[in-house]
Formats: sequence, structure tokens, C-alpha cells
Amino acid sequence: MTFTIIYMILALFAILIMGYCIYLGVMLFGEIKGGIVKKRIQILTVLLVFFFLGYLGMSLMQLFGGFEFSTLLVYLIFFFGAIFVYIAINTIKSILKVSGIIQK
Repeated sequence: MTFTIIYMILALFAILIMGYCIYLGVMLFGEIKGGIVKKRIQILTVLLVFFFLGYLGMSLMQLFGGFEFSTLLVYLIFFFGAIFVYIAINTIKSILKVSGIIQK
């Protein structure tokens, strides 16, 4: 029972942080004029929404006992998390190239 409370507290904070990250992503998307960086920020924001829904879904399954799909959901979150990190690193690399901080 104690671990369930800890899991739910961690999930609550993860959901709140991810919700704020979605807000930041949408605001950033609106400030960028266009190009590859805007496209990548859009993809990152969509992935953030996916993570948010995944965290929320796992929390609801924990509360209501619907664990039939929990393993699949966890591995989907891991998979899309890896894609998120790949896109984030390439976006940062593109920004650094455009700004002249690194060579092309």
C-alpha cells in the first residue's frame, strides 16, 4: 500500500510537469517562424502529449485496476521516449549549426 501511494505521488508530479512542458512546447511553437526547427518542435509537442496521456493512463489503470494493457503502454512510452530524445538531440544540433556554434 505504501508503494502505491508513492507511485501515485510520482505520477501526479510527472503529469503536472508534462502538462507544463506541453504548454511550453505550444508557446515555443507559436514563436518560431518556420522551417525544420518549427516542424521538429511540433513533433516534440505531439510526443509530449503522448507521454502525458501515457502517464495519465497508467495512473488511472493503477487506481482502477485495469492492468491488462499496462505492459504494452509502458513499452510504447519507452519507445516513443527514445524517439523523443532522438528528435530533441537533432533539433538542438540543427539550432547549433544554424547559429554557427558548431560546424556543418
